[in-house]
Amino acid sequence: MSERVSFFNQLAVHALNALAGNIGLPGGVLAANTPEAGTLPSFDPDPVARRGGGRPRVDGAGTTFTLASDAPQQLPENLLAKKPYPVNTLVVSNCNPLFASPNPKRWKDALAEVPSIVSFSPFMDETAAYADLIVPDHTPLESWQDAPSVTLGGERVVGMAKPAVIPVCRTRQAADVLLKVSHLLGGSVGAAFPWANFDTLLKECAQQAHASGHAKPLMLDPAEEPSDEALSIEDFWEVVTAGGG
Repeated sequence: MSERVSFFNQLAVHALNALAGNIGLPGGVLAANTPEAGTLPSFDPDPVARRGGGRPRVDGAGTTFTLASDAPQQLPENLLAKKPYPVNTLVVSNCNPLFASPNPKRWKDALAEVPSIVSFSPFMDETAAYADLIVPDHTPLESWQDAPSVTLGGERVVGMAKPAVIPVCRTRQAADVLLKVSHLLGGSVGAAFPWANFDTLLKECAQQAHASGHAKPLMLDPAEEPSDEALSIEDFWEVVTAGGG
């Protein structure tokens, strides 16, 4: 009950700030918008994508949980109940609910209801061992990574990291696998993902940020930040990947 009261109290506080025009102003409430590193090309969905995109989310986010962007805790219950529809294929990427969940048995029962399970994982964990298809992924130190975040001051940051080591095994980053699959599908799906690999996509996003004139490299050590002089896109990319974002 106390959590429910607290939730409505917070709604009331934000409603008053909105009525007073205090959103996004100094001394007011800063909206923590997720930053975008770049804009993807427009996508003309094929009939399969159009049909899938028009369905409600299986976890209930946006419908049952109207204010939530995701509700993973609800997935096992909805998979078991085949709600809002039966799931034919489940893709698991770098997570292990059969180990990390507070109720792994419930997850095991739910996964038993899914005919096909695909796991992107660098390790043979409990969920990967349960999958029908395992796609060996890079470890984090072998991968290109981007991670949008927001600072306490409201500044929007996109963290970027390049691989620290060469892949030890014959693995492939999940994003590269999805790009390859989109190229094999062709049509509007293939045209929407023209990049050869994930780091090419990240570099194009950095080029868009650089061209906007509003982005600057983030350095872990402020003393290493470049001067305000205009950087070429090549230098901008090098500084961003070396400094972390």
